[in-house]
Amino acid sequence: MYVCLPVTSAVKEVKVNVTSVVGDTVTLPCQSSVNSDVDWRHKDTPTSGVYYVYTNGVVYDIYQQRFSVNRRPRQGQYGLVISPLELNDSGLYICIGNRGISNESIVYQLTVIEGAYSLSFTYLIIEIVSTGNIVHN
Repeated sequence: MYVCLPVTSAVKEVKVNVTSVVGDTVTLPCQSSVNSDVDWRHKDTPTSGVYYVYTNGVVYDIYQQRFSVNRRPRQGQYGLVISPLELNDSGLYICIGNRGISNESIVYQLTVIEGAYSLSFTYLIIEIVSTGNIVHN
């Protein structure tokens, strides 16, 4: 006699707030299993749909001019690079990675503002590791 059990996958989600300035470059880091690609998605307003930015190694046409993915498959790193930032780039950016039996996602709430404010990449990494949120003093 065989018993079939449903296979469930664990889902882990991390949320991070990021603020940067028009004209700057921002890199939103994403980690996945070694040699396992990710999906990047974008939701620009609370009532809009979710659009694919990157999947299966390809950046979609509407994003190709200013968006790229810094792929390092051997390290499982797939950072979304947006440059130069525009005000309408604000919104949610979701990276969904597959780590074997568990799916993990990281959700960035990107706010693009005009002005002299700047966000350093080092500060972003430190805050993700220590608190999961970016806090500006």
